[in-house]
Amino acid sequence: MRRVFIWAGGAALAGLMAGCGGSKALGIDSDVVVRLLRTDGTQDMRNYEVYITKNGATTFSTGNHESFASTSNRPTWCDGWSANATNTELTLNFRTRSTQTPYYVWVKVPNTASRFETLELRINVDRTNGPSRRYDLNINQTTRLPSVRIERNSASY
Repeated sequence: MRRVFIWAGGAALAGLMAGCGGSKALGIDSDVVVRLLRTDGTQDMRNYEVYITKNGATTFSTGNHESFASTSNRPTWCDGWSANATNTELTLNFRTRSTQTPYYVWVKVPNTASRFETLELRINVDRTNGPSRRYDLNINQTTRLPSVRIERNSASY
């Protein structure tokens, strides 16, 4: 009888660790990929910038490099940071920390010939592809994307 309880307890623990609850159940932070893609009317994406702020910060200063992570800035608090910029896409990778949530996403749009630019956002959390959503953003501004919120193990937008 004792062997049955040990086996059942071990099987339950293994099930928990293998995905019955996943990383949320174990309290592990997540790898996040923020992808900003060009749409038909959008200019060269290398002229744009993606920013991430932590702790629910609704403002930041590009003069204070510790207040944000971006496709061209890695602050000391940003684990797992990597970034890539091509003419069609910006990618920012980072690892969440439970003590820094929520994170917000901002986009700097250059001055173009249009009144606004339409961009497509995708956020992947722990290799799970999130949905695509398009945003019309004013030119020559840095804008926080409305309703985009990244938590320790999820993203909503």
